[in-house]
Amino acid sequence: MARTLRPMKRSTISHKNNGVIDRQIFALALPVLGTLIAEPLLTMADSAMIGHVGTAELGGLGTGSAILNFVVGMCIFVQYTTTSVAGKRLGMGDRAGAIGCGIQGMWMAASIGVVLSIAVWYFAPSLTRIMGAKGDVAQQSIIYLHYSSPGLVFMLVFLSANGAMRGLMNTQIPFIVSTIGTFANIPLNAFFIYGLHLGVAGAGLGTVIAQAFMSIVLFSFIAKAAYHYSVPIRPILRQIIHSGLQGAPLVIRTLSLQLGVMTTVWIAISMGKHILGAHQIVRSIYFFTVFSMDALAIAAQALIANAIGAGDRQKVRSVISRCIFWGTISGAALMLILVSLSAVLPHLFTTDAAVLDTAWIGLIACAVWLPLSGAVFMYDGILIGAGDVRYLAFSQLIVPLIYLPVAFSMRYLFGGGALGLVLLWCGYGCVFMGVRLITLVLRARSDEWIIKAENKI
Repeated sequence: MARTLRPMKRSTISHKNNGVIDRQIFALALPVLGTLIAEPLLTMADSAMIGHVGTAELGGLGTGSAILNFVVGMCIFVQYTTTSVAGKRLGMGDRAGAIGCGIQGMWMAASIGVVLSIAVWYFAPSLTRIMGAKGDVAQQSIIYLHYSSPGLVFMLVFLSANGAMRGLMNTQIPFIVSTIGTFANIPLNAFFIYGLHLGVAGAGLGTVIAQAFMSIVLFSFIAKAAYHYSVPIRPILRQIIHSGLQGAPLVIRTLSLQLGVMTTVWIAISMGKHILGAHQIVRSIYFFTVFSMDALAIAAQALIANAIGAGDRQKVRSVISRCIFWGTISGAALMLILVSLSAVLPHLFTTDAAVLDTAWIGLIACAVWLPLSGAVFMYDGILIGAGDVRYLAFSQLIVPLIYLPVAFSMRYLFGGGALGLVLLWCGYGCVFMGVRLITLVLRARSDEWIIKAENKI
């Protein structure tokens, strides 16, 4: 039955209530931070190790990892949908139902992962060719994809399990699991890359092993909870299909966002392997940074879903206010950190002078837009937590339609080199993220999405 709660007035939000919300946000966000940075840490560790093997290998890793990140990013709905549905169930007091949503979400993720891992392995040469990589860079990219593609199964299962745990308001266990997996992956990759001299193949193989460990351990925790609440862990086709249909609109939303990210890689590839190497360094650091901000957005997802499930519209608005505040502040703080370390961080990834001469200024160019990005991540998480996926799907289609012509125009008007990399990241930060912010703010300021979420319960 639909709720008929009146919209809350902003004046009713007290400072005491703000403090309570802040503590809830950070209680969820801090462990999530460790979980979120696991994947970019794996990529950064790979980039740092492979960068000392050779420039072609670094470019191949950059191309291959961009393809894998695109595939995983397209499937992020397996995590977001599970968080929203499980969080609402928990808010209604149905913990067993929340666990059941998580179990079926993992079965859906595993099924998708098997298909995608086979497809990426088989089409690795074609995917690399589409990215525009040539010669040694293309060869290294294909090798990396062949060894990394089996990890897609484990990565998607881990994402879905992680979403279930967030919906259950438990972010500590995923944090512990991902931390162990990440730290174990570093010496493992070092052994394969340097000890066995496998190069990019070793980077892919070590990461797959780490992903397998994380997914199996996290699945076991949820399976144990399912046994305690007498929730079946077998696949139920009807529920798997239902979960897939609920998350389908997020595929459109994610495709739009991934097009923006992939465009930066395509343009960097066209500028030559040294610019591509510099771009890979900047991209690795950037995504490590924005995943840090996304921890707050994940907390917003869980809190918004829980508040809507409980029918607490006042808390919904309180979460929005505090998350936007902290998202912007964290973006500004991270901007200052990256700018101050811009001359140092690229040296962790390579000794190639041509790459270093460009990477530092590209890092500054991407850092200045982090406060704006912080707000974007928060609004996005808020609407995902409410399950407002249809609006997100179709509104975000506008973003690449505006950004892509701007990005390619700047590339061919101003050329490559350091200036080209700077303009590439300025275009991404200002135009791509700026248009996203406008579409999200217009939606979040209304009550329509809250009413729709309440009516679905």
